[in-house]
Amino acid sequence: APDAVLPLADVRDTSATLAILALAEKPQHSVYNLPCESMSSGELASLVQQTGRDIRITFGNRTLDDNPALVNSDRLKREFNYQPVPLAQRLQDYREELRKCL
Repeated sequence: APDAVLPLADVRDTSATLAILALAEKPQHSVYNLPCESMSSGELASLVQQTGRDIRITFGNRTLDDNPALVNSDRLKREFNYQPVPLAQRLQDYREELRKCL
C-alpha cells in the first residue's frame, strides 16, 4: 500500500557501514543499527518515477507486519562520525548518471 512506511538504506551506505565496523579497532558497542530513512511506499514510488519517463508503479493492498517505521542509528553516526547520503540525493545522482549514458 502507498502509505506503508519502510526503513530504507542504499547498498552503498550499507557496505560503507559494514566496512567501518569491520575496520574499527575497538568499537564501543557490540550492536549498531544500519542508518536508514523511513519513507512511505508512495514517497519512494514518486522518487523512483522521477528517474525515468516510462516507469509505472502500482500498489496492492497488503499491509506490512512487524516492520519498524523508525530505526535509530545515532550510536553509529555519533561514534564513527558517519552520515549516510539521503536516498533522494542517491536517486538524483543516479538520474544524472543515466543522462550521461543516453
